[in-house]
Formats: sequence, structure tokens, C-alpha cells
Amino acid sequence: MPQTEVYMKALKLLLALALFTFVLSAQTTNTYFEDFESNTEAGWTFTSSNAEVSYLNGAMNFTSSGDDVVYMFPPIPATQDDFSVLVQGVGNSAGGFGRIGFNSMIAFFIEDSIYIVYSENLQYYNEQDLVWLTSYPIPDEVISMELSVSRSNNDLTVNASVNGNNFYNGTLTNVNPDLFSGQMAAYMIEDENEIVFNLDHIEIDYNPYLNEDVTFFEDFNSSNIPWFRFGDMSNIYNSVSVNDGKLNFTYNGTEESECYVMPPTPAVTDFTIEVTGGAGSTHNAPFGISRYFDYKTYITFFVEDNQAFLGYSFDSIEPIIVNSAQINLTTIEKIKFETENSGFNIDMHLWINDQLIVSGTIENANERLLSGKLVLGYDRGNIMDAYLESVSINYKPFANAVLSTTRRYHETFDANNVNGWLFLAPEADISTQNGELLLSTYQDDVIHILTPIEASTGDFSIEIKSGSMANALEGGGFGRMSFNSMVGLFVGGIGEGDDESLNIVYTEDIQSYTEPVVNLLGSIPLSEEMSSMKIEGIQSNGNLLVRVFINGEISFSGEIEDVSQELLSGNIFLVVDPDGSGELSQWSLDEIDIRYNPYLPGSNSYLENFDSDNIPWFRFGNFDNIVQSINIQDGKLNFNYNGTEETALYVLGPVGAVKDFAIEVEGAGSQLHDAPFSISRVFDYKNYITFFIEDDRIHLGYAMDSWEPTIINSAAFNPQSITKVKFTVEGDAPNLTLTAMVNDQFALSGMIGDATEKIASGHIAFGYDRGTIVDAYINYAAFDFTPYITDVKDETQNIIAQDFQLYQNYPNPFNPTTTITFNLPKSEFVTLKIYDILGNEVAVLVNNEMNSGIHSINWNASQLSSGVYIYTISSQGKVMSNKMLLLK
Repeated sequence: MPQTEVYMKALKLLLALALFTFVLSAQTTNTYFEDFESNTEAGWTFTSSNAEVSYLNGAMNFTSSGDDVVYMFPPIPATQDDFSVLVQGVGNSAGGFGRIGFNSMIAFFIEDSIYIVYSENLQYYNEQDLVWLTSYPIPDEVISMELSVSRSNNDLTVNASVNGNNFYNGTLTNVNPDLFSGQMAAYMIEDENEIVFNLDHIEIDYNPYLNEDVTFFEDFNSSNIPWFRFGDMSNIYNSVSVNDGKLNFTYNGTEESECYVMPPTPAVTDFTIEVTGGAGSTHNAPFGISRYFDYKTYITFFVEDNQAFLGYSFDSIEPIIVNSAQINLTTIEKIKFETENSGFNIDMHLWINDQLIVSGTIENANERLLSGKLVLGYDRGNIMDAYLESVSINYKPFANAVLSTTRRYHETFDANNVNGWLFLAPEADISTQNGELLLSTYQDDVIHILTPIEASTGDFSIEIKSGSMANALEGGGFGRMSFNSMVGLFVGGIGEGDDESLNIVYTEDIQSYTEPVVNLLGSIPLSEEMSSMKIEGIQSNGNLLVRVFINGEISFSGEIEDVSQELLSGNIFLVVDPDGSGELSQWSLDEIDIRYNPYLPGSNSYLENFDSDNIPWFRFGNFDNIVQSINIQDGKLNFNYNGTEETALYVLGPVGAVKDFAIEVEGAGSQLHDAPFSISRVFDYKNYITFFIEDDRIHLGYAMDSWEPTIINSAAFNPQSITKVKFTVEGDAPNLTLTAMVNDQFALSGMIGDATEKIASGHIAFGYDRGTIVDAYINYAAFDFTPYITDVKDETQNIIAQDFQLYQNYPNPFNPTTTITFNLPKSEFVTLKIYDILGNEVAVLVNNEMNSGIHSINWNASQLSSGVYIYTISSQGKVMSNKMLLLK
């Protein structure tokens, strides 16, 4: 498709646009942020036919030789009223960024100087069309650029600054309403036959034109609409207009032209679009509707030569036809085009005049084909005489799939120990050799493994790199599991999954561990070349986006819609499944990398009163009956079992591996109950320290490479009289002190003088075993502990920063508590305050001297109403602000 002839002089310019500072006068509700760290497509759309777009090392790299001008659209919807925008990157072309509507524009423009420009009535794309508000000399080094626009009635206040120096603060009075809405866009103009731009960071604060709607209807009763016109820019403004309740396409020339419009919807995945309209008898340009990445990557429907086509293109101007059907062009009054993503397949359907005409499926689509902006219009014709009377769109917004985590646990096993890990493997030999975790067993069936970190919440990712051993295995997997839920990646058959595939599954209601009923999101064929596997879970618009990467390349993307809270927290787990042949089964792990948000950030205590079963606890023991035997009901953790064989029923809390700890539990059992109760800190079934009640006595003990514990102290007690137990362990290997209290009274203590490192840390578990009748409950469990892992990297800052820095709060949105983190390069006096959207101070969190380093402050907003709040930190003349959203 030919591109625009542009009448603007291009000047080579190097830009390094830095981080945005929020301007309090801009009243906005939404923030779009992208730093491209995920190195995957971000739902953007480009009006380019020759560009190469790649994502590498946290940047979007754009290179074009042949495009005159290119517009770049982020995946957000059109905006209205106030906005502010920043970009950070480097380039060699003239251009700018701002908001562009059907007839209007307000933006930065960079050429021989930095300009602020606007237009209320775009007629041509040339300099004479624009009002030049001001100019600013380009500094030797452009460190920061900020543009903020605020509306008050029919006036717009514009603020612009470079390197922190405000060079324009003016008001446009009584402006045309066209300027109150439009599409956010960056644009680049060719210089010396090329456009090169590397975008590192973009942040836009805005008010969405469509709010949270997933439907849109336009009847063109007004020309004040935030649609975008593009195509043959030399005549687009004359050829596409709104009048008489119609969107009109009019062109008559000697050369073919193209005229497109982009509605105000965001980038979409699934969509249904219905249009009504007509055309004159001389009209000869094909009509089409597409979902765009750019001119060479799209899915499309179009009508041409009395045929309707479904197709797609990847890295080609011309589409690959998926299916087609004969039609009569002269009878068309209504068209409906529908697509639905299913993993990497795309189903497409076309209706004409309410009749289904043709369907087709794109299989194994590239990720760029799975989302984008909608585009409709006419091309490849020299006579256009057509109109649209209405456009109706139902859509699923593209999820800005940016993993939001604050912690990282990375283990390469080079230290040749796995202390703090938990292995539910009765017979396995566990070791580290040559920088690998090695597990060997002849008899174990299914082995569960937990890392030393605490339970996580919100977004997460888990990446494993396979070791050198994988013998006599039936399958396995990894993921996140809570009391009733699980999402994970499994090798081999699980649920409806294929035995020869890598299956992505989830459940929000675990009914069985031995014969699980799960929902299959998708499958990936197994390959011997799979050296690394990664699963990501990302919250977005009430859904959980699940992505899988094989050898660093994305291989699956799918959503769990209307995700329940149960799936948003849990313990990270691995499963190894020996084949049960009796031969030696071996499995090894070379590396694991976990990104997560801690369930208990910065806390050394935890209380659970079992008011809800939506808790990230983990059940284990006899997996044949554990789901039916352990449940949460009526504010109690219940253990119930009655069988002919003895069972084992345990639970593990969300605190992760610990060193010193104290745990207090309160509960009771019935007269028929015959199973001993125990609390243990566990490495595996043969390495642990324990307190337990059995045979009218309480015991303290430990085991090292032995099933049965060595008793270090015991005392007589009537089990029926015990309602509360507190077990405390202190010390480092080889000397550990164990203490037990019963019913708030000291009961006994003991010393271990030869403890190994394996039992000097571990996960805390409690429950019942070696009984045929279990009938007991726990009212609450209270933990005080010292985490085993103290060197987990804080992703907001892997090392102490050299700069004053304020980070995004987490979680965000929140209800009612959130954590605000900031870094101080040196000891200094600090104030941290919270403001509402009107600028009223609502809280002062810090107002004192603080030491250098990273600080995290918790804030409880339970007394405030839902809405946007601004948190501002100031120190020694430096001020930084961010926004957060309270949702109740």
C-alpha cells in the first residue's frame, strides 16, 4: 500500500526522553505503562508497510526504509479530557507524540526545535495546518520531556517542559470540542530514507473515552469523534468525512488510493464488528475490516470481485486466503465479522445481511496476529463513493501483559545444597552434584517439591532448566497450588491432556490429587529440544493471562476468564512422577527462576483463623483421601477420616522455610479420634524436628535420615485435656533448643547437639497420622518466625540504587492495604504523603530522618472511599509522585 507524501522537512535528531513526573493538575483515572521488559509483543499498531519491529533487551526497536511517516498506537482506547504522556528512547528522525482526533491534534513536534502544536480542523498534513504555540531550542542533551493537558469547561491548559524546565504553560480558551478527545500516538517522519527508533519506556495517564465498556456503537451523528484517519495522507482529509449521519469515503483519481479509519476501541483480541452502509454504482474499491499489527501483519475480511475472503498476513503485504465464498456486492447492506482466539488458533466468521457466509481458522498464528487495533476502510481503487451509517463493536480488550512482581528467587545449585527445600519423598535420595539438584528413587510414586520461598500472590512466573538426568519418569510439572486451586504446566496426561504433550491446566476446586479433574487451557507437543520451560500468570481485567515459553520463545498464550481469588495465591511447587516400574527413576534440575509477590511481605508473623478457604495453604500426606479428609468450614480447619487403614493428613502454611520459629495452635478432637497430632519443621519424611502427642504423652524429637524420630524429652499428659499447643525452636546447627507449652503452661524442653543443616531449617507442617479414625479440628494457627531465605532479590532494586527513587505501590489496584517502596541514596529527612485526586492531603506516612537504602511503608486506606490517590515523596528539594487506585 503506498504511503503518504509528507510536506514536512525532516531533521536528524537524537532523543533521550526520560521518566515522567506526574503533574497534579492533570486529573486522570488510568495509567498505561510499558517498559518492554517481557520482550514480547505489546498489542501496538503501526501504520507502516516496510518496518522491522523487534523487542530485545527491554526495548521496542523500530527500523523502516521506505515509509514517509509512521504512526505508532499503544493498546489503550481513545482518551478524553485530561492526559499526560512520556516516552523514553532514542531515534534519528523528526516526529512527536500527543493526541490526534478525527479533525484535531495537540502534541509535541520535534524538528529543528521542540514545538508545541495543535489544530482544531486538520485539512492537510502540512505545517500550514498547525498552530505553533511555542518553540524551545533543542538542548545538547535531552534528558526529559513532559506534556500535560488539562481541561476546564471549554478551555485546555497545556504544560510542557524539557529537562525539568517548564518552557510552556498556557491556556487555549473556548476551543473546538474536537480537541477534547482522540487517540494517543507517536509519529515519526522519514529522514535520509529511513526511520530508526528504539522505545525503552512509555507512560500515559489518561481518561478512557470508553471507560470499562466492552461494547461500542457509532452512528456518526457528530463529527466530534475520536476516530483516526490514515492511508493516502495526501488526500485522506478530503476523502474521509462525517456529515449527514454518515462516515463518507469519497475519492476520484487516476491512481489507486487507500482510506482507512481506526475506531476508538483499544487493541483487542476477540471481537465482533457489524457495519451498515452502501456504495454508489461507480465505486470500485474493495472494502475490508482488519485487526492490525501493521500493513504486513494482520487478520482480515474483505470483499472483492463478488467474493468475500477471510485471510491473514504475516510479514507480507498480500494476505494468505483461508476461505472464501461467492457473494453479490450490489445487495450488501450489513456486514458482521467475528474472530475468537483459542490459544494460537484464530476462528473467523463472516455474516452478510444476517446470513453466515463463510468461516475459517488460522492455525498456529504468530503472537502478533492475536491482538491489535481494528481498522476498516477501502483500498486498491481509483473511485470511492461509499458510506457507513453505523458501526457496532463487541470486543475483549487486549491485556497489557506485563508481569508485575517484586521478588525474585533464583537457584543454580552451584553451592551444592538444597537446605530450606521440602521434598515429600519417602524413599528418594536427594543430593546436589555438579550444580544440579538430583533426585533418585526406586519406590516413590509421586513426589511433591516446594522451594524455600513463602506463598505468593498476584502475578508470578516460574522458569526451570532441565538437568542431565531424566530416567524412568512418567511425567511431572510445576506451577502454583493453594488449598483448593492449582495452575500449572504438566508433562504427560493430566485431565484431558495428551500423554505426548506439555499441558497447561488449572482448577479452582481440587477434588482429587490422584485422579484430578482439571481444565485444559492448551497443549504444546513435546520435543527433545525443550531445555527450558516457563509459565507466567498475569492478572488483567479480572482475568488471568497464562503464557508458556519454551527455550525462551513464547509457545502458548491463553486466559482464565473471571478468575477466582483462589487462583491468585498459592505455594510454588514442582512434581516428579516416577513410572512405578521398580527401576531406578532419576530426575535432575539445573536451574529455577521464580518471580513473585510475597503473600506476607516483610512480615515475621502470621495468624490464620480459617474464616475462609481461600488461603494459600498446602495439603499433603495420603493423597488418596486428603481432599475429602481436610477441609475448612465454620471457621475451623477440619480433619476427618474413618477407614480400615491408617492415614496421614498434614497441612503446611504460607510462611515458607524458616529458621527460629514459634507456632501456636488451638483445637480439639472427639472421643473416637485415635491419630497422634504433630507439629514439625520438615526437610523430607526422614529429616525433621518435631513435637507430637501419642499414648498419653507429649514428645520432643528429631530425625536425621530415619523414619522414626529420636526422642529427646517427653512428659505424661491427658490428650483430652489439651486444647492449645505452642512449639518453639531456636538455634543454629548443630545446637537447637526445642520448647513445648500446653494450655499456656510450660510443658517441656530439650536440646539437640548434633543437628545437621537439613533440620536446622525447613517448612512448618502439622496434622495427624498413624490413625484409622481422625475427627479433630483447629480453630487457629499463629506463627512467629525468622525466614530461612533472606537474600531474595527485591526486583524493584537488585542492588542499592545510587539515586533517589520512588517505586510503584504493590498491589495496585488495592483494597484496603498496599505497600509503597522507595530508595534513598543517603540518610536524609523524608516526607511521604498521600493526596486525593483533588490535591487534598489525606495521610502522612513518613515525616522524619531515614537511613540510606530501600524502605517499604504499608498503608491502610480502609477509612477512605474508592478512587485514585497520589503518593508523593520529597527529600532535600527532590519530589516524586505516583498514582494508585483503591477499589472497594
